[in-house]
Amino acid sequence: MGVAQRLGVRRWLVAGSIAVILLSVTLPAAWIEAAYSRGIFPWLQSAVVSVTGWVPWPLTFTVLALLPIVWPILGWLRWRRGRRLQIGRLRLLVAGSMRVLRVLLYTGAAFLLMWGAGYRRLPIEERWQLRTREVQDEHVYDVSRRLLAILHRDAPADGVALDEARAYAAIAAQERQIVAEREGWTPLLPAHIQHPPAGVLLAMGVYGVCYPFTLEANVDPALPVPFRVAISGHELAHVLGYCGEADANLVSFVAGLRADDALARYCTALSMMRYALLGGDVLQQAALRKSLPRRAQDDFVALAKANGVYRITAAARLQSSLNDAYLKSQGVALGTADYERGFRLFVAAFRQGMLTLPAPFRLPAREPSQKAGPAGK
Repeated sequence: MGVAQRLGVRRWLVAGSIAVILLSVTLPAAWIEAAYSRGIFPWLQSAVVSVTGWVPWPLTFTVLALLPIVWPILGWLRWRRGRRLQIGRLRLLVAGSMRVLRVLLYTGAAFLLMWGAGYRRLPIEERWQLRTREVQDEHVYDVSRRLLAILHRDAPADGVALDEARAYAAIAAQERQIVAEREGWTPLLPAHIQHPPAGVLLAMGVYGVCYPFTLEANVDPALPVPFRVAISGHELAHVLGYCGEADANLVSFVAGLRADDALARYCTALSMMRYALLGGDVLQQAALRKSLPRRAQDDFVALAKANGVYRITAAARLQSSLNDAYLKSQGVALGTADYERGFRLFVAAFRQGMLTLPAPFRLPAREPSQKAGPAGK
């Protein structure tokens, strides 16, 4: 390819990247929903996952590991070529700076085109017609007690081997069905969840991550099995186009509790209890904690131990700040607090009959007077 042809391709790439970015940030949410989330993304998702979903190792981690090695080598080769062609240092510096700017531009456009534009689609409350404003603290507490009932009912017996693959498959099948029912298209599921080296994500205070350029769901293998299963469901929801953390939580919660596998339901309810125990009445929290089955208590202890072994406090704090800024830059006003909003979305979905839950667990301690949610759902 000649110089003129390369310049022509570069101009088209730059112009196309700028167009993608401008359209993604300026089009109304209804247009993004129709043209991208229900138009372009389903095709992209199937095409990308059909390739990356079968790779037996974390492809993105491989690229990130090689980048610090390959990038300096490429820079050195370009510098040698410039010296050979007797190109001045200032010109080399300007050319290098422009190259970096183009890479950033292409990366931003690729992020939006491959996945990130989904942040700007119609809110899930509107798409699913969830009446979240009707959700009261008493409804949250009611659902928390129902989760407690699931933990007591579905907790694995001591000494029983946990079939992690089967539990994840049950959740994945439900998420696929949810997308078909609610979004109007059938996604392609990856063959497996990727596992980077143990502790790599936990060191930064992260349990899992979805990479938008490859649509790979990664979960830290150092997590206890119940939390690996639940986080896998959350990251899979991202792969299926639910960009917001609350959206991904909602989808994985509904899918996990609708699953026909007891371990899948237990893992989901256990993970959801992390949010149920975050806020609300102190006495109610204490009653919930005291009533956790022994297996759930042991799993929470195992999670704390994993965090204690791998978590690097400074790295985790930095990651949390960067993630908060990133989410807000994508239009998620709550930032990292959006994770917690997913629990209230779930309560609204339950109250509107999207799934059934067992009757609330009867706590031994005396409870504050409350208005119970719809029994038997």
